[in-house]
Amino acid sequence: MGCGMADEQREVQPDQFSQPGSYHAHRPLVAAADSAVRRTLDVVSSRPVLPTKSCACCGRVITWRKKWQRSWDDVKWCSNTCRSRRLSPSDLQLERSILARLATQPTGATIDPVQVATSPTAGSPADHVTAARNAARRLVDAGLVEILVDGRAADPSTARGAFRVRAVPR
Repeated sequence: MGCGMADEQREVQPDQFSQPGSYHAHRPLVAAADSAVRRTLDVVSSRPVLPTKSCACCGRVITWRKKWQRSWDDVKWCSNTCRSRRLSPSDLQLERSILARLATQPTGATIDPVQVATSPTAGSPADHVTAARNAARRLVDAGLVEILVDGRAADPSTARGAFRVRAVPR
C-alpha cells in the first residue's frame, strides 16, 4: 500500500537502528531532528521560528530574511530611518535618565518615559515621545526594564498607545 519507502520504514526492525552499515541507521537522528523542528514550530501558523535581533536604534525586533542569509551578523538597523539616525549621546542620556528615575521609585512602581524625555530642550513633543519609546525598547532588550500596557507586560515591538515602564525585579 502506498509508496514503497513508507512500507520499508514500517518493516524496519528496532535492532536495525543500531547497525552502522544499515540504510536506516540514521533514522533515530532524523527523528530527533524532526522532533526538534516540531518544538520550534509556531503554534498558530506551523512555520519555523526564525532568528531575531533588536534594532540598535529603536529596539524593535528584526526578523531574519533570506536576503540577509550571508550578512545576518552585520544587520543592525530595522530601517533606513534608524540607520541614518543612529544612536546619539542624547539617546543614551535618556536611557540613563529613565533608569535614574526608576531607581528613585519604590519597588514595582512605574513611570511614564515620556515625562522623563520632555525637558526644556529643543525639539517637538513628537520627537520626545519617539525618543522615549525607543529608549524604553532598548532598555527592555537589555533586560533592565519591562513595558506595561494597562498594567500588564507587553511586547515592546508591538505595544500601542501609552505605556509605562517598570524596573525588572532582580
